[in-house]
Amino acid sequence: MGGAIHDIRSKLYELEWQEFERFVADLWTIDGWTTEVTGGNDEEGEDIRATKSIPFEMEVLIQTKAYREGNKVQKNQVEQYAPYRGAEFDHMVVVTSSSFTKPAIKRSQDNRTKIVDGESLAEYIQYLDAEELLDDYLKADDASQLNVSKYIVYDEHVRPLKDIRGIGQKKQTQLNDAGIYTVTELANRDPAQVASETQLTENSLKKWVREAAFQDGKYDIVKAHSPQEDIPVEVIDGIGERYAERLVDAGIHTVADLSIAKPEEVAERSDISENHLETWGKLARYHES
Repeated sequence: MGGAIHDIRSKLYELEWQEFERFVADLWTIDGWTTEVTGGNDEEGEDIRATKSIPFEMEVLIQTKAYREGNKVQKNQVEQYAPYRGAEFDHMVVVTSSSFTKPAIKRSQDNRTKIVDGESLAEYIQYLDAEELLDDYLKADDASQLNVSKYIVYDEHVRPLKDIRGIGQKKQTQLNDAGIYTVTELANRDPAQVASETQLTENSLKKWVREAAFQDGKYDIVKAHSPQEDIPVEVIDGIGERYAERLVDAGIHTVADLSIAKPEEVAERSDISENHLETWGKLARYHES
């Protein structure tokens, strides 16, 4: 492990300060935070603002110091970013690729500033399995163009929002701002409420909630947000009269019925392929309300 940590630290020294700033923000993003690179332009002077709403609301401000090996963060630099009395954020964090002087370490303990030195940062990178991200930063002509979502490793039981058709990076960020990070969380939210908290349309949110709820096995939620009951299945592209008759014989009369139908079960009753049923089911869940 020691050799690997040393290698990671050596790579960190190669990052310019702007790259280091953005890289640190990406690490926090990978770890489940919503981050914004402010570049020191906010009132508190931080480089990065990171927020989290799960399992409770938390906000930290991060100051980065991209120092070369041998240079150390001094006491006065830690003191500069001490959280003031009555601060609305939870912690100030100073992150460096190098190290801190002993007086700086002591000062951080006195003034509630969290510090992360190069070794701890390298261990964090290793913990997040983010070494590929670091390598790509070093190879990229413009690291700001890297998509951090590519480097996020999700638990096999936690489905990311990108699994829902229509949710790209911009819309995912808006959902994150509303405290929604996973398919399960999306399935349990009210579309009208989320629309009021974001710039997303209620109609789009209804479709995404239906799809999320279906993936989560919550068919009552799918139906609750489905179009009115009397829309026939023929309105779905690909379902002609012959297929509609087979679906009706299998108990699928409306778009709402189709939206919660399990393809494998309907396939057995209707002699229609599961692939067709999966496609139609998704179209039903995305049908205009």
